[in-house]
Amino acid sequence: MKAEITISRIFDVDIALVWRALTEKELMKEWYFNLENFEPMVGFKFEFKGGHEDGIQYNHQCEITEVEFERKLTYSWKYQGYEGISFVSFRLTSEGTQTRLDFTHSGLSSFPISNPDFAVHNFEAGWSHFITSALPKFLLKKNNNMKKNLEFAFVADKINNTLTIRREFAACRQLVWDCYTKAEYLSQWFAPSPLTSKTKSMDFKDGGHWHYAMVEPNGTEHWGWTDFVHIQPTDYYTSTDAFCDANGKTNSDLPTALWKVTFSDFGDNTIVETLVNYKSLADLETVINMGMEQGMISTLERLDDLLEKIA
Repeated sequence: MKAEITISRIFDVDIALVWRALTEKELMKEWYFNLENFEPMVGFKFEFKGGHEDGIQYNHQCEITEVEFERKLTYSWKYQGYEGISFVSFRLTSEGTQTRLDFTHSGLSSFPISNPDFAVHNFEAGWSHFITSALPKFLLKKNNNMKKNLEFAFVADKINNTLTIRREFAACRQLVWDCYTKAEYLSQWFAPSPLTSKTKSMDFKDGGHWHYAMVEPNGTEHWGWTDFVHIQPTDYYTSTDAFCDANGKTNSDLPTALWKVTFSDFGDNTIVETLVNYKSLADLETVINMGMEQGMISTLERLDDLLEKIA
């Protein structure tokens, strides 16, 4: 078996962004694997499942062995219950405004040759997808959004138990309003990558509701329920929000909140300010610890993409 795979690629982005894509789990899940935890430090261990959609899902076991900030990241790569250990390495070099990535996956000959899933062409196909397709697309999208320099603020007030999320969009108010209030648009953006959104029922009016789910790539559904309290078209709406199940039964173990979402003109753009009131500090800290800030960043970037597409 061929013992090593090497791939080199030059990206038209700063080295700092490439390093973040390789080491921040909220960014990694947008192009790589969805890891429960990841810290770029020697000795850190992480696991994840992966494999062909219709085949065995192997438990990958990894341990970071080398870290040089914005230069090199290496970790071991093996499979629970199978012989062999390999090493994955990402080397970064700054070339002016561009970044060169030299990738290697060595030690492949240590895996059982009797298992066709460990054939070298499978590794080559997988890494080719990640390094030459998924990662470049993610970096381009992320870099373009950063260049837009759209305003974003996420402020937690632990005295009043509120979150204030302020976001600018490069589109007119009516279009942004439609994307927030019509099911056919919400289904295209209202979930952080790589999740998707789907609507079971929606009636956008005073006293109406929205029953929806955020769906993981493996099909796991996370259901939510919104009751619309008052709607002032294109200006604001207020609502209550809760976690629920597929039948709409509220999960009383998770926080509920009162939302006010306000829309205003900002030149040719639109500012959306969302004020979320929680019943207690514990509820506020629960949603923060669930990753709400990074989730909102990713979700609203999807709205950027949709607005660009339909404008």
